Amino acid sequence: MIQTTVLLPTYNEEAAIGNVIDEIQALLVPCKILVIDNNSKDKTKEIALSKGADVVSETKQGKGYAVSSGIRYIDTSYTIMMDSDGTYPASYIPMMLGYLAGGWDIVVGVRRRTEFGAISKMNTLGNITLTRMAEVLYTRKIGDLCTGMWGWKTEKLKRANIISKGFTLEAELFVHACKDGCVVARIDIDYRARPDKSQSKLRLSDGAKIGYFLVRERLRLPTDAWRKAVFNDKEEIT
Repeated sequence: MIQTTVLLPTYNEEAAIGNVIDEIQALLVPCKILVIDNNSKDKTKEIALSKGADVVSETKQGKGYAVSSGIRYIDTSYTIMMDSDGTYPASYIPMMLGYLAGGWDIVVGVRRRTEFGAISKMNTLGNITLTRMAEVLYTRKIGDLCTGMWGWKTEKLKRANIISKGFTLEAELFVHACKDGCVVARIDIDYRARPDKSQSKLRLSDGAKIGYFLVRERLRLPTDAWRKAVFNDKEEIT
């Protein structure tokens, strides 16, 4: 019985999607590969289908919409969510599944070793700032707020009820983990340059939206519920 779905939100990733699927399939880990095509104008969808992945189209533009749409189709115990641009090595999937099977609710891939040219200095600084902001506001360690590689117990992921349209998605997943008292493991991962040498789609305006989202959601939390979420008897594991 297949217990894992690898969820790949995509938008114009014809240069990478084929290799990403090949890497996943080479692991010989029984899993479903679910590609959510978010209005790609290139051959992303055709390449994914040719590799044997299941493909679902989401016409509402934005990563949040794509992931939210994909979650509805998942019926396995575990979900690995990763960007489809080739920057995240699929080789970490077995390790993530090991943590999930061992009792952790979420596994976060923290980008510690970055290939030259994989991320701009501006985006690096922005991610460090947002990560620290999240950790101070919510008193939970995340290590890499904007990472594009997460492992989830699917039952926990489905309870997130995602409202994000775009790049506030990862911040929302983090906030949900805090509210739901999830047990979170953080593993160090490599981060590679994109095959077409393009830069991240994340912009300065997106960073501002993420920061606003973190503050807004923190202020919305009722005191009693927040204390229950933070002072849980389960601790995060690194």
